[in-house]
Amino acid sequence: MLLMCFIHGLRTTELRSLRLQDVDLAGNRLNVSRLKNGFSVQHPIQPHEKAAILA
Repeated sequence: MLLMCFIHGLRTTELRSLRLQDVDLAGNRLNVSRLKNGFSVQHPIQPHEKAAILA
């Protein structure tokens, strides 16, 4: 999770608010609700991130 925090530039509050349904391993997407401005964004999950999640 820390790796994803650095790669995607997540704030600590955004990292803490992530839920399992926000991680789409089949679609290689991470859904992040940006708390500061209220927008939701999707980030692509890189292959090395996916391997770290599944490890």
